[in-house]
Amino acid sequence: MSFKDYYEKEWLIKTSGIKDGSYDRSWRSRWEFAKSNIPNNAVVLDAACGDSVLGEFLTREKNCIVYGVDLCEFALKLSTEKGIEVKQCDISSDRFPFDSNSLDYVTMLCCLEHIIDPVHAISEALRILKPSGKIIVTLPNAVYIGNRIKFFFGNTPLDLLHIKPGEGMHIQFFNHKNEFEKRVLGAISDIQYSVCKKKGDVKDPSKYSKVTLYIFKCLIRMWPNIFSQYTHWIIEKRSEVT
Repeated sequence: MSFKDYYEKEWLIKTSGIKDGSYDRSWRSRWEFAKSNIPNNAVVLDAACGDSVLGEFLTREKNCIVYGVDLCEFALKLSTEKGIEVKQCDISSDRFPFDSNSLDYVTMLCCLEHIIDPVHAISEALRILKPSGKIIVTLPNAVYIGNRIKFFFGNTPLDLLHIKPGEGMHIQFFNHKNEFEKRVLGAISDIQYSVCKKKGDVKDPSKYSKVTLYIFKCLIRMWPNIFSQYTHWIIEKRSEVT
């Protein structure tokens, strides 16, 4: 089975039994981080856009021009129904279908852990950005304390592997500390960039009471590699591609 066929199947599982083509989903912190750091009227590519939850918000609430790319035809269909202009693209291997130095932002939210070559994906995102354009990345923290506890008691965390029906498996694993910087950003040498923001976060803030969320975020600030469920980055392009 190809990657494309696998994810087509996962999308069908994810949306099976849903009436009227819609389904409930929590507003994850990755979307909150992206919308908080993308200004009004920006031109944005949502890479591995899925069903364009973020793109729909940015278009409606911030008057952004949003494009999407995804490998799966089913996901592209869902995005098109929301009014997002989308193109089929494997971000792990294909050249992104945009001119160099042409976009303001690229979002890569919880997608690099699903692909074979995240270095290629980041390189292509940098290529299509204008100088001073930014990539917003979110990745799960594989060494989050919840996963550590499960390993300690001899169990493999299903959320780490992401293999529940309709989720799509993880094949890359990163911590908060430095693995993304070393293994992915460290492999890019042809385009100048800088990391201008890095933040540990919870995955789904709606799961916690205000007091619990406050305590959790304090722990994240003190020990992010242990308590962060997600890590967000903003990467700024420094040079024009010729």
